[in-house]
Amino acid sequence: MNLPDRSQLLAFGRHIPTFAAGVVFSATTIGIMTSQDAATANTAFGQISHGVAEIIAGFSALVPVAMGMIAAVKANPVAQMIMGAFAIVHKNASVADVPGTDQAMIMEATAKLPKAEIVVTNDPRVAAATGPAVVLNNDLKTTLKVSQ
Repeated sequence: MNLPDRSQLLAFGRHIPTFAAGVVFSATTIGIMTSQDAATANTAFGQISHGVAEIIAGFSALVPVAMGMIAAVKANPVAQMIMGAFAIVHKNASVADVPGTDQAMIMEATAKLPKAEIVVTNDPRVAAATGPAVVLNNDLKTTLKVSQ
């Protein structure tokens, strides 16, 4: 099912006041409402439609701002590293699926942490691409030794 496009929403919006006016007209014709009640109802429907238009205009102004904020957060390298870590931990992804250049960048960033003494990897490509703080050890998985 596709979401309605702009022209369909506008057509739907035009039918709401028509339906409301038809209900008021029918109720006045049958005698359920007086002409003064019909005028009051007509004014109330006008105020409601104006309020809905204001709400839609407000949301329309906020949506680009919110999308820009979300894009800025997702473009942040720290957020990308955190999302990648969650993907590895929670989605059973493999570290082997992460390109070597990204692994090297993550290892270098980890080695620069204030409490990180040494970072150990079993991938020779990552060890070659990073600085001396990243050590190659084929017996270990990628680990981090943190000082207390």
